[in-house]
Amino acid sequence: ESILNPQFWKPLFGRAPEDPERPGAFTDEIVPMFEHAWAPGQRATTVILLVIALAAWTLGRRLLERGAAWLCLTQLPEARIRRSALAFATTLATVIATAIGVRIAFAAFTGGEDVPPELQDLLNEIAKLAMTSALIAGLGRALLCTRHASWRLPALADRLALAMKPFPTVLAGLLLLAGTLEQFSRMADTSLPVTLLGRGVVSLVVVLTIGAALLRASRVRAELLAAGEQPEARATLVGLIHLGVTLTVAISFSALLIGYISIARFLTYELVWFDIVLCSLYLLTQLTRDICEATFSTQYGGGRVIKQLFGAGDTQLEQASTVFSGLGSSVLLLLAVLALLTGGFGTTPADLFNSLLAMLGGEKLRALNIMPDRIMNAVIALVVGIWLLRSVRRWLDAELLPKLCSESGLRASLITLFSNIGYVLLVLLTLSLLGVKWENLAWIVSALSVGIGFGLQEIVKNFVSGLILLTERPVKVGDMVSLAGVEGDIRRINVRATEIQLADRSTVIVPNSQLISQNLRNVTMHNNTQGVATLQLTFPLNTDPEAVRDLLLDVYRQNDAILDIPAPSVTFSQLAPNGITLSVTGYVNSPRIAGGTKSDLLFEILKRLRAEEIPLSAPQTLRLENMEALGT
Repeated sequence: ESILNPQFWKPLFGRAPEDPERPGAFTDEIVPMFEHAWAPGQRATTVILLVIALAAWTLGRRLLERGAAWLCLTQLPEARIRRSALAFATTLATVIATAIGVRIAFAAFTGGEDVPPELQDLLNEIAKLAMTSALIAGLGRALLCTRHASWRLPALADRLALAMKPFPTVLAGLLLLAGTLEQFSRMADTSLPVTLLGRGVVSLVVVLTIGAALLRASRVRAELLAAGEQPEARATLVGLIHLGVTLTVAISFSALLIGYISIARFLTYELVWFDIVLCSLYLLTQLTRDICEATFSTQYGGGRVIKQLFGAGDTQLEQASTVFSGLGSSVLLLLAVLALLTGGFGTTPADLFNSLLAMLGGEKLRALNIMPDRIMNAVIALVVGIWLLRSVRRWLDAELLPKLCSESGLRASLITLFSNIGYVLLVLLTLSLLGVKWENLAWIVSALSVGIGFGLQEIVKNFVSGLILLTERPVKVGDMVSLAGVEGDIRRINVRATEIQLADRSTVIVPNSQLISQNLRNVTMHNNTQGVATLQLTFPLNTDPEAVRDLLLDVYRQNDAILDIPAPSVTFSQLAPNGITLSVTGYVNSPRIAGGTKSDLLFEILKRLRAEEIPLSAPQTLRLENMEALGT
């Protein structure tokens, strides 16, 4: 029935014929509890416990908030984490103080004795309502933060925050009161009209409160615009959420007017749950981002400790902050979606955790023998293992290997091979600590086999080639190689590809399989490899070759880079109509200095040739004269 129909409100003024009998069983259980609590010998204890409960709920909350504020100001760095941590602590303090007060109040009435199951179920439901209402009030106080505007997380105008201040507390109190009456009605097993009345009252209270908050917010924004002030900038998603909430309130109120009480109750409870999840997601996301920023930033102590402990650079710390922040936000978003799909008003964190295990775990995780405690052990082992592996790698690179071998390329190959084997063993250890049953991973192995056979063939080939390069060492870091027109120094041998630095300081990434399967020229494979500086010069036919030979040999011998053994030599390469060609050859210590040495030699040879007035051969010029005579 519609709330406009007088029949809907009739249970307030009269009882149905069956209602007087139904509350009898309920009163038989709850009345003795109150009588025992107010008995002459127990009354003082009950009053004291109720006073303590009230003090814990009010004064205890303020003490917890002040303690949290002191910790945030003194122990946390001067960053945004102070704001988000204080908002989180404010919400948590409200919930904790309410939980303590509720438990003490229950102890005052029950006397610490066992109560009937039905009554215990009622007390549990009331406790859930109290916790949810406290969460609503705490989130409202934390996000609006009317006392200290500079600590407010959302970008809200002060007038708007002050206008919204009473609504979270009012909504929480009305929900607690109306929800408690509804639970009493359920416990007493009242008639259908009484049940519908309770649901309708709860829905009406929620609709009117949220609707009043929306109208008040719109009015304040309009006043700000009229006064020339700019309200907070809202994203498109925020505008869509505001529109959705407004439509839900309108539909719920319309359902109450036309008589669909159950639909209105469902929509209003889901709306309240949506607001709780959305505000919690916003608060926890901001807290996660600020924690990651404060932890990995080198401006604060945590980032400096991590940088010194793991040897990471500023860029790596910034990347780690972004990655962990994104992962945390993604997990929170997943939990929020799960809470919206499986939870509802009054759902506890324990209920959400069980729903998460049931949805994501189920029989598959149980078949793999993965348990939550094993997940924690595996994560700890993975973190410690990575730290140990990096520490041993630094020790090998800085202390042990320099004493065992002086060749830098061999040290780099050994360290890379050690790291690859270590990471493989670490992954196996992590899976073992997870309790993974290997016989249950047969389908994973089969899928990987198919993937390797088709899509990962080149990757696997390069991986195996990389292992061959690291073990057989046909090339090593520092070698000068030539492959398919690419010539340069090997700077790094990875598992999949090798980095070759060219003469112009650019880098070419060559797959390891090409180094194994193609013809490779290793210029510096042996330590005694020498470079060759060869020049070919062409002189006119009337040039004295012996004089030129002596000049060239003299220039080569005077150059400090040319070795005495083998001695420089000059060969008569070619005799042609355009001149004679002489080839002069000298050896240097390394192929890397051959190019620079040849340049120095050419400068000196050209200088000496001009001094001796010995010309180089010029190209022949063909001149045709009297073309008309030739044509006739």
